[in-house]
Amino acid sequence: MTVLIAILQHHLSNTSLFSIFFLFHFFPLSSSLFPWKEHRKPLNPYTYSYFVRPITMQYSTIFLSALAAATTLAAPTPSYHSHASDPIRVTLSNQATELGIQRTFAEGSRQQKSTNAGPFKTVELNVDNAQKKDLRCQLLDKNGQAVVVIRGENTDITFADGGKGKWTFRDGAVEVKKIVCDPAFVKGTGAPQQQPQQPDQQQPSTPTPTPTPSTSAPVAAPTQTADTTIRVTLATSEVAFQTAFEAAGLSREEVDTRSKGPFDRVELRVGADVQKQDLRCQILDAEGKPVTVQRGENVFTTFADGAGGPWTFLEPMQSEVLKIVCDPAFGKE
Repeated sequence: MTVLIAILQHHLSNTSLFSIFFLFHFFPLSSSLFPWKEHRKPLNPYTYSYFVRPITMQYSTIFLSALAAATTLAAPTPSYHSHASDPIRVTLSNQATELGIQRTFAEGSRQQKSTNAGPFKTVELNVDNAQKKDLRCQLLDKNGQAVVVIRGENTDITFADGGKGKWTFRDGAVEVKKIVCDPAFVKGTGAPQQQPQQPDQQQPSTPTPTPTPSTSAPVAAPTQTADTTIRVTLATSEVAFQTAFEAAGLSREEVDTRSKGPFDRVELRVGADVQKQDLRCQILDAEGKPVTVQRGENVFTTFADGAGGPWTFLEPMQSEVLKIVCDPAFGKE
């Protein structure tokens, strides 16, 4: 009996158990089930009633009892998975291709997880079970660049939960290489970076009087929590490249682009705490010549933020980009 129950537990489903029960209960010795009986001599009614049928009923009862026991023992035990250790969930999806993945993160430290999947169009962060409700995460594309996301009027390279649902990718579907969640991420800046303080940019704790005061006030060095990020985004309808500048607009910086293009528009984003809000940048083509850009009626070889959105390439209308240069000395050129 024990061996029979074990075999039934391993091989039989509830549906098959019901089928066997039905057959044995209603057709204990049916010739359709045992066709070889048709070639045998029929049993004497007396013999069948007093010998064969009781034996058949006895073994049917034993078999059905075994089936009932197997059904009871084989019933699955509900499985509960606790997410207490990983209360942070990031979900990437693309409804058009019915593609989606989810990664979970623990609290309290910077974590990153690989995805190497896509392309995706939306991302959603859920921190319902986390203590830090304003936690922010970031997506990195296959080139290691931060993915720009949009939700409502917010455009950023980090994203939060806030109970407001999904963020969409500004530049369309993107293959995502990594997801990074960091308690140090803040709105509008991604990962805050410590800016080195220069000696001539530090204000002394006790100012020393001088006969001739300086005509310009000393510049305070950027702090870790200030929004001093400067980002330049090159894009077309199919591809985008973004890079960040570290000097907070205090000195000239040049960045070689790893993604050559060609591109047809550029956008500068200057953080709210950057001292020089009218900072201008310039892009150089493959021959090292400035690209002329246009926004509205403004046509220059340098471009600013001004919350006016992207600048389009005018001359040439599409170009590869060798370098991006940001310089506080640039004017409207």
